[in-house]
Amino acid sequence: MTDLPTPDWSELLRLGRNGEVPCLHLGQSAASVAKSFGGKQPVYLATPYSREAVDVLGCWSYEASNQAKRRAARACADLLNHGVTAISPVVLAVAMINATGTFDVTRRGSLQFGPRLDPLDGGIWHDWCQPLLSMCGAVAVPDVPGWQDSNGIYAEVAQALTRNIPVYIYGGAA
Repeated sequence: MTDLPTPDWSELLRLGRNGEVPCLHLGQSAASVAKSFGGKQPVYLATPYSREAVDVLGCWSYEASNQAKRRAARACADLLNHGVTAISPVVLAVAMINATGTFDVTRRGSLQFGPRLDPLDGGIWHDWCQPLLSMCGAVAVPDVPGWQDSNGIYAEVAQALTRNIPVYIYGGAA
């Protein structure tokens, strides 16, 4: 895995705190997304994956990948509990990765999962996420570990804001 620069949220969050980006809503929650946007269109749930789905050596990890999926699924369920339909690319992508991969026995006799889809190929997943992002009427960024380090989330938020699509960031208000 290549080292990616960490996105610089400081200016965007400053502009949001000052009210200079009308579509950017900081310090939000599933309840406030529902109050502002619930039921109108699906919401794109932007949660981190690439940096969260790796082990200490930077290699893709089945366990870490599934942990990222569980965090995203919990955020989807939280939105659903407030009447909001959310689309999570991470939940869908990890399900596809898990459904198409195989378990093989290693030389030591343990099972190792081998994905057939490359979970860390940013180009494939960026292109795959674009239609999902385009069909949604808002973007929600829950305050889960890694959201501020995610290049994908930063790019998705920037893209939404350039299209005047509301973005609800749970963190970032302080």
